[in-house]
Amino acid sequence: MRHKMFSGISLVAVLALTACGADAASKDSVINTETEEQVGATIDTNETTEAQVTSLEDLSFSADLNRNGIEETIMIQGVKQGGEGMLSVVENDEVLYSESIPANYALGCQFYLVSREGADSIMRYFPLIDHDLASCQYEVFYLGENAEKIVEASDEISVSLFETGTMDTTQWEAFAEQENDFFSDAYLLVSTSEGELKGGSAETPIRYTETYAWMVREHDAGTLTDNLDSFIEEMKDYGE
Repeated sequence: MRHKMFSGISLVAVLALTACGADAASKDSVINTETEEQVGATIDTNETTEAQVTSLEDLSFSADLNRNGIEETIMIQGVKQGGEGMLSVVENDEVLYSESIPANYALGCQFYLVSREGADSIMRYFPLIDHDLASCQYEVFYLGENAEKIVEASDEISVSLFETGTMDTTQWEAFAEQENDFFSDAYLLVSTSEGELKGGSAETPIRYTETYAWMVREHDAGTLTDNLDSFIEEMKDYGE
């Protein structure tokens, strides 16, 4: 069963952090390149996409991800539906870090810029309902002195669609609180969830609050508790 997660902007992602893997941009210029991979999140529970976007213009954002007092440029390039774009962190014309951005239905992902207490990080968020499983995963990271990736926080939660009747909603509520602690200081860089493309903007930031609206069929922007209750009700006969 494939369950569409979002209205307009949604995400199906693999659970392993390998799906949205980092690719080397250039052996000569790349200091550090990770190989890995939102659950995808909706970027705005109240927003819908009216027209299908097949490619994004290149985007750039300013942030101090290695926390050395010098702003780097986060570059989002080459994002096309069904293809693979690139997220790169550049300082003084040198690529410090890069990773690929898949833009297809199965591997689409989302990135946010988190800025809090004078420190910048990137957050990746992957919600998933697919292959009889509902799950949510996030990772927040920044760059070290030598451009190595430093994971500030990461976690994941999941439930089999066959076992939603015994689902511990208090754990999901606590997980959402963890996510929202970062989302409260974050805005979207780029989303390719379910192959649907959305670019962010520092001037008109797109923000997100986890309410698990992606878990219910109508994707209503209800409360977190209401959405969890609706999800359990909708899945009670799953597989029968």
